[in-house]
Amino acid sequence: MLQVKPQVKDMLSKHFKHTASAGGPINVYCWRPDGAPKRVVHIVHGMAEHAGRYAEFAESLTNAGYVVFAQDLRGHGAEAPLPVHFGDSDGWQRLVKDVAEIHTLARDQHPEQHGLVCCAGLRCAIG
Repeated sequence: MLQVKPQVKDMLSKHFKHTASAGGPINVYCWRPDGAPKRVVHIVHGMAEHAGRYAEFAESLTNAGYVVFAQDLRGHGAEAPLPVHFGDSDGWQRLVKDVAEIHTLARDQHPEQHGLVCCAGLRCAIG
């Protein structure tokens, strides 16, 4: 069974579902520092991973003053109907669109902060 650690120690965390414009729910995690954030970091995980795997990294970033967003990509995470299955048609395009939507959501919630994207494996191919 997949275990997701959305909260580490005392950092503020939130888990929510975003309805993707390309269809389906996206699990999103947001970790916030105690004070005003310096910047926004959007973590996009690699193949066969999940966003919760980055909770400890998010803790380090929030301790340094960053707000962190991460999402489970299509076909990944605890609620994936089929592991590593992006969709029956246009799955790759839908996944790329999902990442862009969450990046925009993070930027819209923190318009005064410049965003950074941190990627692992698969994300680097998304561009």
